[in-house]
Amino acid sequence: MVLHASFLTRGNVHEITARMAEAVEGFGAFVDLLRQQGEQHYLFACLALADPAVVKGPEAFAFAATMMEERRPAFLGRLLGRKIDKAGVRLLYKLDPAPLAKAAYVDLLSASALRPLGKVLSHAQTLPLGVIRALPDFISGKLPIVILELLAAGKHATLAEGCLVDRL
Repeated sequence: MVLHASFLTRGNVHEITARMAEAVEGFGAFVDLLRQQGEQHYLFACLALADPAVVKGPEAFAFAATMMEERRPAFLGRLLGRKIDKAGVRLLYKLDPAPLAKAAYVDLLSASALRPLGKVLSHAQTLPLGVIRALPDFISGKLPIVILELLAAGKHATLAEGCLVDRL
C-alpha cells in the first residue's frame, strides 16, 4: 500500500490551504490552530478523502467553509461514505505529521469502528507507519491483534515490526 498521498504533499497542502485562506475568512486561523494542536491530519484526511477536482477547483471554498463549520466526525463520514465517531477522528491525531494516502485514511477510519482493533488503536500513544501499513492485514484477520498491541504499546516494536515485514 502506498502510504503517502498521490496529490498531497506538504508543498501543495500549503498551496491549497493558502488559496482557501485567501477566499474563506477564518480558514487560515483554523489551519494554524490545527497545526498548533497537532491535529493537522484532520485537514490532510479531508483533503485526501475529497475529490481532487473539488479541492483544487472553484468548489474548494465551500469545502473549506464546511470543513471549519461542520462537526469533524460528520464531515469525515460524509467524505468517506460511512459513519465515523469521535474515536476515529482522535486516531488521526496520533499519526506522524506528514500527509498520507487516501487508502491509509480509509483503512484507519474503517478500523476505528472494528472491535477489538479500534480499541487497541485508541489506546496507542502514537500510530507508527508500520501499523498503518499493516491495517489491511489486521482488518482482514491475516495478522493477529497481538502484534498490533505490541506495536501500539511501543513494546517489542523492533520484533513486532520485523514480524510485520516478514509477513507483508
